[in-house]
Amino acid sequence: MIVFNEIPAGIRTPFTYVEFDASRATGGVPQYPSRLLVLGQAKSQAVGTVGVPTRITRDDQLLAFGAGSQLAHMLSVVRQNNAYTETWALPVGDPDQGIAAVQTLTLTGAATETALMTLWIGGRRVQVRIDKGTTAAEAATKIAADLATATTLAVTASASGAVVTFTARHLGALGNDIDIRTSFYPGERLPAGLTAVIAQTVVGAGTPDLADILAVLGGEQYEYIVQPWTESGFMADLEDELVRRAGPTVMREGICFTAKRGTLGELTSWGDARNCQFVSAMGAYASPTPSYEWAAAYGAIAAFQLPIDPARPIHTLSLKGVLPPAPTDRFTQQEQNILLHHGIATWMVSSDGEVQIQREITTFQKNAWGQPDAAWLDVQTPATLAFLRKDIRFLIETRFPRHKLASDGTRILAGQPIVTPTLIKDELIARASLWEGMGLVEGIEQFKREVVVERNQGDANRVDAIIPTNIVNQFRVFAGQLQFIV
Repeated sequence: MIVFNEIPAGIRTPFTYVEFDASRATGGVPQYPSRLLVLGQAKSQAVGTVGVPTRITRDDQLLAFGAGSQLAHMLSVVRQNNAYTETWALPVGDPDQGIAAVQTLTLTGAATETALMTLWIGGRRVQVRIDKGTTAAEAATKIAADLATATTLAVTASASGAVVTFTARHLGALGNDIDIRTSFYPGERLPAGLTAVIAQTVVGAGTPDLADILAVLGGEQYEYIVQPWTESGFMADLEDELVRRAGPTVMREGICFTAKRGTLGELTSWGDARNCQFVSAMGAYASPTPSYEWAAAYGAIAAFQLPIDPARPIHTLSLKGVLPPAPTDRFTQQEQNILLHHGIATWMVSSDGEVQIQREITTFQKNAWGQPDAAWLDVQTPATLAFLRKDIRFLIETRFPRHKLASDGTRILAGQPIVTPTLIKDELIARASLWEGMGLVEGIEQFKREVVVERNQGDANRVDAIIPTNIVNQFRVFAGQLQFIV
């Protein structure tokens, strides 16, 4: 007996009636859409406020967040690394009671040549012409005047005597990550006769309120999130929210990418306080590029690559728009290994000077008992599991959208919309075979032996399942012993 979805059982009017049924239309695994959310402070927002998420499709949209703003800079880097993924920007105002970071450039002497003075401010180069005979005070005035027109920089500048004062455009702790220096590339130098000393005179402080951000986001799902703030309280609240969203009753999981600037000791101490399988933090040190732009590049690459294949490693991919530290300031291999044992993702520099991902890991390090646990070490683990869960939901909800439930062994007439535990089990095994072919899982024979699908003993309308998925790992390390004979 065939049961129809839309054709009435008692219709008597003569005609030919044909309905459509899409429950068997998809024979393979679909490509699930994903969205990238970029959070950052914007000058267009009042202090302490959060704006409305905006879809970013063009570079000129970045101007709406304020020239030189953190969010505009982050989005510029995102688009350098990934202009394909559907990207949304959420502008956040400066933190209430925030303090702007301040640095000074103190000049001495007088120029004995006409030359270009190069300044690097937040990874962006500015050149100022200094004529022969210019005094330190005159040079400071000239620098401040030239920078007044550089509205896309992360700081404003003013001069008093021979001192140039740089003030972060935003209030908050992230202003401390704005690197200011007088040279980066070989050959860059101060005009002869002038010397300069750079110092931080005011430490920036303050972080936006996560509760205000979450109130705006509501129940929207963003599979990938880039956010720049790493203050411990903010991170603890964010981790709790990401775990909640990934729970089985919510299932709006997202992986957050951020970056933390610090020395080896500062990064390991920070990493030891973190433990979340849905957060990956890149450790940045001594780079001219601010940490929030490191986060933007890292998250953008992940948001592009992981939807293509969530199990494939993204190491060796370049972070476009990110400048490397000087060779003497780069972490050694031993230090990189230490970072990876403290929940910090690492980078390396190619022979042509490009910053590359060395290993992408989450901050998850210990189980609920505080014991070392590598179950969620690699970013690919939550990414792959998120994909598989989406696909299981798609399979069940598409294949059995309005079915009745019966026990195994029930005699079912052809065409009846009835499902049994064994039928669901067969569908799961078939799906796992597709996952195996896609390179997402392995051990399919073990899967067939161990998958369990049964009717719930307390609820006759419910089916319970154990889905023993052995997800594919990544080729990270090769170790060989080269034995030789002489």
